[in-house]
Amino acid sequence: GPMEKSLREYRKTTNRIIPERLLKDDDQNLVRSITDRTMRLLRVSEECWPVLKSKIPPTEKLSKLSNLILQAEGCGETWA
Repeated sequence: GPMEKSLREYRKTTNRIIPERLLKDDDQNLVRSITDRTMRLLRVSEECWPVLKSKIPPTEKLSKLSNLILQAEGCGETWA
């Protein structure tokens, strides 16, 4: 789609590290990695939003948010 096209154009102007190989073409592979990671982060944000809006104590809220992030594929300790 349009986002992938924009990312491919951006890729041509930068020298980015190539992530895990999913596709043969480096540019296509980077675009796929970015869009897949974006989708995962959007799912995590949808799960975190109700916790953020809740009235639970801040320490419990932080614990729940950290657990949700840690459960997401590709989101390890550095994310939580």
